[in-house]
Amino acid sequence: MARWGNRIGTSITADTVADGVERILLESTLTRLQGFPACCYLVGNLLIDSGFVKIARRLDEFLAGREIRAILLTHHHEDHAGCCGMLAERHRCPVYLTAPDRRHEEGLERMALYRRIWWGRPHPYRPEPMPESVGSGRRQLRCLPTPGHSATHSAFFEAAGGVLFCGDLFITGGVTAVMSHENPYQLVHSLRVLAGLEPRLMLNGHGAAFEQPARLLREKADALEVAARRALELHRLGLDTGAIVGKLFRNGGRWRDRFMARFTAGEFSRANFVRACIAHHRG
Repeated sequence: MARWGNRIGTSITADTVADGVERILLESTLTRLQGFPACCYLVGNLLIDSGFVKIARRLDEFLAGREIRAILLTHHHEDHAGCCGMLAERHRCPVYLTAPDRRHEEGLERMALYRRIWWGRPHPYRPEPMPESVGSGRRQLRCLPTPGHSATHSAFFEAAGGVLFCGDLFITGGVTAVMSHENPYQLVHSLRVLAGLEPRLMLNGHGAAFEQPARLLREKADALEVAARRALELHRLGLDTGAIVGKLFRNGGRWRDRFMARFTAGEFSRANFVRACIAHHRG
């Protein structure tokens, strides 16, 4: 494992996590305090995600002299797409994104203050529609639209090695707070699609690695389905959002959820999960 930078300011830590797959952890002082780095991956000369703009200079230096044939974004959020405009220009390569026409729907046009402070406003870029697969030498990545966390979300699967890059579709198990634009029903479907691949190794958009993750993916999908069904039942009984949250989430962390809801001006909360279950229910 190699490290660039120091613990004051931005830093990059890189290591090899699978055959020909380099994990690049990107940290700032703020993300270090949160314990939540951003991450991108090099698969041959394909770059998956591009980190956040506040680490742009250091990431540019880290990738200097390397050939980047294409940048594949798991989704358009600022901690994943922040540097792709700069890197695409520097390496003269395309940026691929699923549903690029929907990238303005999820808060990046008028970014909340906490997002500007934490990650920074992304460099502008012109994405091309995501192809069904992208190849680089002997590496072939299958590109799978996986909406739920974001309308622009994709996962990437290298069947030969059984390696799955799942972006932010799976951060942790169970039912958690979500952003205001998320769709839990789409998320359940996407999780089941990825579980059906039976991957050997799953790498997410914040650096975590999971071996034989199909069971974890199915368990999270099951938990979301149960919680969504319960949220609807309680809503039909006349309970308000706060009361439903209290009944669905009994595993502690209420103070942290309230802090995050206030800190993000309501953009990230457990209440958003309840609202999304009601808003996106289709009968």
